[in-house]
Amino acid sequence: MSGEVVRYGFVLPHWFFWGIMIVFPLVFLLLAQRRAAADAALKAKDQVILTEDIEAEAQKVDWLPPGNRFTRAVDALCMWVGQFASLWIIIGICYYVFEVLGRYFFNSPTNWVHEASFLMFGVMYTLGGAALYLIDGHVRVDVFYAKWSRRARAGADMVTTNIFFIFILGMLFSGWTFFSIGLDQNALPSWLSWIAQGYNMDLSQSEWQIAHWPVKAMIPFGAFLVALMGISRFVKDFQTFKHFSEVDNDK
Repeated sequence: MSGEVVRYGFVLPHWFFWGIMIVFPLVFLLLAQRRAAADAALKAKDQVILTEDIEAEAQKVDWLPPGNRFTRAVDALCMWVGQFASLWIIIGICYYVFEVLGRYFFNSPTNWVHEASFLMFGVMYTLGGAALYLIDGHVRVDVFYAKWSRRARAGADMVTTNIFFIFILGMLFSGWTFFSIGLDQNALPSWLSWIAQGYNMDLSQSEWQIAHWPVKAMIPFGAFLVALMGISRFVKDFQTFKHFSEVDNDK
C-alpha cells in the first residue's frame, strides 16, 4: 500500500546458513540411527514384528544382484548423501514459516528467505540424483520396457548406459566450468589458484550478498555421484543379465 513503511527484519548470518545445512542433517541422522538400533534391540529381545518389516518382506523380489565391494560402497555413499540432502526440506519449511510470520504479522519481510531456499533446494536437487537413481525413482517411459523379462531389461540398460555416460560427463565438465568461473583466483591459496578460471567471486545480487560458489560446487560433485551410481548399476545389470542367462540355459 502507498505510504506504508515496510521494515526489513532479521537477516540470517552466512555462517548460520551454511552451518545449519551441515549440523541439522547430521544430528537428525544420528538420532535416527540410534532409534533404528533401539528398534533392532527390541525385536531381538521380544521378537517383535514391526509393520515396516512386513512391508519390506512383501516387496522383496526373488533374486537381487549381489554387486561387489565397489557397488556396495557407492550405494551406501549415494543413499547417505541423498538422505542428508533430503532433510533440508525441513529447514526450508522453517525459513518460509519465519518469512510469513515476519511479513504478515510484524510487517517485517526478509530479503534472504527466498534466495536461501532456492539455493538450498538447488543443492538438494543435484545431490539427490544419485540416491534417486539407486532406488530407480526417476521418470521412465516404459511402454515396452515394463513388459520385458528381467534379463531383457538388464541388457537394454547396459546398452543405454552409453547414452547415460555421455550426458553425465557433459554435466560433470560443464558443472565444473560453471563452478570455477565463479571463484576469485586472487582470493584462493596459491596451491589452489589453478581451480579458478575467472576472477569473479560470485556473490548474490541481493543485499544478503552470500557466495554462490559453494552451491555451484555441488553441480560437478552431484554429477560425479551419479556417474559412480551409473557404474554401480552397470555392474549389477551385468550380473542380472548373466544370472538369468544361466538360469535359462539350465532349463
